[in-house]
Amino acid sequence: MYYKSDSLEIIGMSAAVPSSYADNDDYAKGDKRLQKLVALTGIHRRHLLDKKQYRLVDIAVRAASDVIKKSNIEKNKIKIIVYVTQNPEFYGPSTAFYVQKELAIGIDCIVFDVNLGCSGFVAGLQIVSSLLDGQQEGDLALLINAECMSWPERENPNDVYLFGDASTAVLVKKTMGRIGKYYTEYYSDGNRYKALFHEKECSPVIMDGPLVFEFSIYEVSKYIKEFLKRYGLIDDDIDHIVFHQAQKFIVDHIAVKANLDRKKLLYSLNEYGNTSSASIPLSICCNKGDLCEHGRFLLSGFGVGLAWGISYIEIDSKVVFGVLFL
Repeated sequence: MYYKSDSLEIIGMSAAVPSSYADNDDYAKGDKRLQKLVALTGIHRRHLLDKKQYRLVDIAVRAASDVIKKSNIEKNKIKIIVYVTQNPEFYGPSTAFYVQKELAIGIDCIVFDVNLGCSGFVAGLQIVSSLLDGQQEGDLALLINAECMSWPERENPNDVYLFGDASTAVLVKKTMGRIGKYYTEYYSDGNRYKALFHEKECSPVIMDGPLVFEFSIYEVSKYIKEFLKRYGLIDDDIDHIVFHQAQKFIVDHIAVKANLDRKKLLYSLNEYGNTSSASIPLSICCNKGDLCEHGRFLLSGFGVGLAWGISYIEIDSKVVFGVLFL
């Protein structure tokens, strides 16, 4: 599925994470197997939600409130709220309705949840952008990616050292005549839906590790190379590369296989772990001090579904507001 636009711009991006964290380096002391795992994944800390203190949606609302305040926008211009999560606190109505209430967004607005994982930011950005195409100039969409990945039981106990919790909020504006590129592609393969499978709450998350590993490194890199060729993009057209933060070994090898400059990669996994659909905007927010003023970003999310997406988009560093700790 292909989509492109030159009338949409990101005008704000914020992230929120729990202050509490688990230190993988501490856990790995005296355990050579875990030390090897930490070195391979690059995940040294993971910020974890204390459910006695916060719900995931509370963190999502804080991120959204921050981006709305710092973007200095009129809330009645928000016509779309999309809340992407695999782990909603309640199953009806959509969590997006609660966010709408907490933010005091008016009724002239479509709100809904999207059940997607690691590819959810690329997909969510395409969804809100497509909907904005039919709106008036100056109208806004709010995209929230919220994931509590630390709580599910897992078939492989080593998986617990990979996952963290976070929420991000992004404001997208329809701006006619804007000189800026946004290209995106998205793919889904339901034939491999059991590669990463969580049947129901309290059941273990089951992952076919070798299949997911080969898919991530070999297939995703192939599609990235085809994407770049299709849109005539070369290394000089890219300032920053942000992939889903599965683990460092996978991120680095995708870049190598796709013939990309690894020096342009941005990471958040070392501090926050794998935060599923929140990992791409979280990586941008936590690296705000190193961003180019008018940054040109190559993004790719991939995982559960199986699903994968690739985007090329321009984002000004001044609209990246960083990370809040709760």
